[in-house]
Amino acid sequence: MTAKKLTAELRGLLKTPLGPVMDNEEAVLAVKQYVERLITVGDICSYELIMRGIVPHVSIYDGRSLRQGVNHNIVELIERHYAKKHHVKNERGTINEDAIAVIERALADAQNSCIMVDGEEDLLALVAIMKGREGDIVVYGQPNAGAVFVKVDAEVKRKAKMIYDRME
Repeated sequence: MTAKKLTAELRGLLKTPLGPVMDNEEAVLAVKQYVERLITVGDICSYELIMRGIVPHVSIYDGRSLRQGVNHNIVELIERHYAKKHHVKNERGTINEDAIAVIERALADAQNSCIMVDGEEDLLALVAIMKGREGDIVVYGQPNAGAVFVKVDAEVKRKAKMIYDRME
C-alpha cells in the first residue's frame, strides 16, 4: 500500500486552518444553516455534532483526541448512529491509498457511514475536502483551537489537492 507522508514544511502550513475555527456551539449553528452533506473528521467534532442531533453523512474517527485515547462511550455513540461501518489503517502523518478508496466509497454511497481509522485520521480531512462535492461541509478538529468549518468549493479543493500533491 502506497502512502504519502507529511513534510515538516507542510506540517507548518497545516497549522493554518482551511476554514474558520469555531467552538462546538458555533459549529452546530453553522452546520444547521446548510442542507448539503456533512463530513466530520475527528472523534470530538463527530461526537459533539451527533450529541446535538446532527448525524454526518460520513464520520471519520480514530478513537483518539490529541493522541490520547477517548472515552469508549464516544466511539460507541458514533458507531451506534451508523448501519454502515468501514475500517481502514492509516499511519500517523500519512495518507494512504486504502484510506482514500474507503472515503471515496463512503462519499459515493447514499447511506450514511462511519470510518474507524487504525492509526491517525487527522490528514484525512484533506481527502474529505478533495473527494467531497462542492457544497459539502467538512468539519475537522484543530488541536487546542476548536472545530474548523469548511464549505467545499473549487478553491478549497484546489488548496487541499496542492497540499496532498506536495506530500512525499
